[in-house]
Amino acid sequence: RAQKQHSQWLSQRMKMWKDFGQSFSHANIANPLILDCSKGAPSTWLAQWLSECGISSEEVSQNAKAMNQDCGAGELSPTDTWTIEEAMNESHLLLRNVQPASAGTVVGAALDGDGDRCLIIEATETGYKVVDGDAIADLLLKAAAKNSPNSQWHLAASIESDLALLSNPCSGLEIITSETAVGDRWLSVELCKRELVGKEMPKLFGVEDSGHVVLPSRHPQLEDHWSLVGDGAATLVSYLLAKSCIGNTEMIRG
Repeated sequence: RAQKQHSQWLSQRMKMWKDFGQSFSHANIANPLILDCSKGAPSTWLAQWLSECGISSEEVSQNAKAMNQDCGAGELSPTDTWTIEEAMNESHLLLRNVQPASAGTVVGAALDGDGDRCLIIEATETGYKVVDGDAIADLLLKAAAKNSPNSQWHLAASIESDLALLSNPCSGLEIITSETAVGDRWLSVELCKRELVGKEMPKLFGVEDSGHVVLPSRHPQLEDHWSLVGDGAATLVSYLLAKSCIGNTEMIRG
């Protein structure tokens, strides 16, 4: 029952992310997209949900011996890169199953065991790289600048995030930035200083390079109120929407 509710909730949230994009139709995504949900709860439903949304997906972590063992985002680091040969020889299930593609293609995604983090795997000229939380945030802001130019956003990022994310944020938006301690709860603490009330989704989110992205979600009981949720599946979907909107792009790091 919880899995069904999560997928329905994700479908509802996706409709609110018009600032990031409205469809996956132009996203550069491998067919199939390889998912690794670390043998956690999303491994039982997320691939099917994405496939029903038009993104052919295959879950591989159900073949893992145990949750988080040789699978998932916890086994990856923000700066990781691999050649095709190196990936084939890795013990990590996601890396062993992704297939070579043109540079910039999203070939895989990894969530951690409890499902609140997401790291993306994209193809490069020589192999693959991790798209970390900072790069995910950078793309979301670029999509917001295209879809809602000159709007005001609040971005919270931890002290471990790339300096460029806070010191030189995306042009085309008015961005208020905040630096927090490490831990996604501190992102929420900072963002909650702003009023989370209104019919439209508040223009704010928080990020850590580890793949925690905290996004607004409608409060389950209070009308026109919003809560803040870190959900790896939501991070993946918002990134794919933004990818469809913006295309291939590189974050300029500090």
